[in-house]
Amino acid sequence: MNLDVDVIRPLYSGLRLNMEFFTRKYKSNTYQIFYEYSLDMCNILSNQNHYYIRDYNSSELDIPSFFFPGAYRITTKLFQSKKGNRDPDFLLALKSSVLIQNGQYKYNPNYFENFTLSIINNTMNLDMIIKKPLNRGFKSLVDFSISLGKAKHYQRVFAHVLDTCGIVSALQNNIFKTWFKSMLNHGNFMLNCPVPEGHYFLHNWKLESQLVPQYLYAGDYRVSSHFFFGKLKTKQEDFVLDMTIFAILKTD
Repeated sequence: MNLDVDVIRPLYSGLRLNMEFFTRKYKSNTYQIFYEYSLDMCNILSNQNHYYIRDYNSSELDIPSFFFPGAYRITTKLFQSKKGNRDPDFLLALKSSVLIQNGQYKYNPNYFENFTLSIINNTMNLDMIIKKPLNRGFKSLVDFSISLGKAKHYQRVFAHVLDTCGIVSALQNNIFKTWFKSMLNHGNFMLNCPVPEGHYFLHNWKLESQLVPQYLYAGDYRVSSHFFFGKLKTKQEDFVLDMTIFAILKTD
């Protein structure tokens, strides 16, 4: 392994490196975390501007004795945590790249006068006219699935039902809030809920490498979002919108 890093700002006390170790069972494509370690980098790094690693190869002496044979994935994240700050500054992670291939959508005309989704040059574009307010209780089922083999059979990686209004107004960051905050720079979405009637758009939004969860490994993904009111998969469910994005995740 070779690595080159040029530091353009001083790295103060509170600089930490977080490492996560994942493994997968035999004949399984799902990785599970089994070990995590956080290291104080201020006790290691010297006061320089350029750091590098040349021709590093892990030997048997570097491997913990409790590691058993198998397929592993190791993720690292470097961050700066200041005293009294609950949200540490992200600095560095092993880079991933995302290629958005295409998208599909279906909407309820009771809520939208118009809705379009397009993928242009690896960016996502949305254009919609909301004719009925999206009030509190607006939810979304988000499903991440990965393709197994050439048959395009997708296996679920994880799925979660989100309180969409709660994500928008939440103070604490998570993957979905981070995505939404990134979208604010490419459209006219707002940090408030309910969402009133009107014209909303998203132009040239790209899923940058720092927005990709580190626990997702390289592969062919399908990410679907099912927006609704009421209770999912019951007579009380009020369908609002379906969106599905197909993308390829690569690790550099």
